[in-house]
Amino acid sequence: VQGSDTSSQAGSPNAVFIEVAEPGEIATLAGTISALQGGVPLAASVRVSNGSTGESRNALSSASDGGYLRPMYPGNVDIHVDAPAGYLDEDLNGVSLTGGQTQVRNIALYSSCAVFVDDVESGANGWTAASPWVRSSSVGGNAGFAWATPNYGNNQSSSLSRTLDLTGYAESSLSFDDRCDTESGYDFGRVEISVNAGGSWTSLYQCSGRTSWQHNRLTLPASTDNLAGLRLRFRLTSDGNTTRPGGWAIDNIVLESGGAQCRADQIDRIFTHGFE
Repeated sequence: VQGSDTSSQAGSPNAVFIEVAEPGEIATLAGTISALQGGVPLAASVRVSNGSTGESRNALSSASDGGYLRPMYPGNVDIHVDAPAGYLDEDLNGVSLTGGQTQVRNIALYSSCAVFVDDVESGANGWTAASPWVRSSSVGGNAGFAWATPNYGNNQSSSLSRTLDLTGYAESSLSFDDRCDTESGYDFGRVEISVNAGGSWTSLYQCSGRTSWQHNRLTLPASTDNLAGLRLRFRLTSDGNTTRPGGWAIDNIVLESGGAQCRADQIDRIFTHGFE
């Protein structure tokens, strides 16, 4: 197998293994991946694993119709759907595949639940802001309000923090927009969490010296699952000399989760629009 680019320049050749079997020895798993609410087709990665043989193969569902197809050897397989952003991963275990036949499994994915949303337009919203953190409507490149650290000083270690309740929720992710206009390589913006009431902190993200805005999405560790008191902080640190007037700015903070509570909420709302 050898590919080429748009200029017809050939890449390096690659060898691939091809398995040949009689039609009766091949089972086929097929179906669609869609959203539970609304039935919208989704592009997702599907992994099919046979624990007894060690066979594991992947397929991709189509964004246009959600369809996927994966030939396998017969046997009992486990299916894992790696969901796109905004949806929850799904697992189906012990699906029986028979040689020469097609087994159809249509999978509807739950949406992730927005546990906390803050566009910074409506006040402090539960945040504790240490100086120089302020809500500002004059941050370059951003419309409306954002949390910012303009004209921060030397030797700073200042946090914007709050506590969040994840009881009943799991598989959480944190997303936010930020601009990190700090002294490059010396002053940093850091996202940190604590699962033990501030006894220790885990770093999830670090930025420095970036004047443009970007969107970030961070996966929270399993230790945050079903946690009643997750502590989250955005912490600015600086060294002993040279600063930037812009500083670190944060906007559109969203914490999304899955878990039993998130799924239960959506089951209760399947017929939100009645039978019309």
